[in-house]
Amino acid sequence: MTENREKIEKIEKIEKIEKIEKIVDAKGLSCPEPVLLTQNALKAYGDAPFLVEVSSQAARDNVKAFLEKRGREAPVEEGPGGLWRIFSAAGKKD
Repeated sequence: MTENREKIEKIEKIEKIEKIEKIVDAKGLSCPEPVLLTQNALKAYGDAPFLVEVSSQAARDNVKAFLEKRGREAPVEEGPGGLWRIFSAAGKKD
């Protein structure tokens, strides 16, 4: 894959993320709370996409792994000040 195509795909993923209305706010929480909130979101939202916002690397890794084990795509976007946003979408992970 060319570098240009990779940039385009990254931009497309970010554009999808920006349109998401369902957001799980797990900032400032320690594990397992972010994973439990994510589990509740899966039950509530079904196949609908949603974001999980976390503020620790451990929570980021745990939420991402939790979603991927359930067959969800889970790309991560790093934001300012140690914030990460995990995009949860139905479908197989890359």
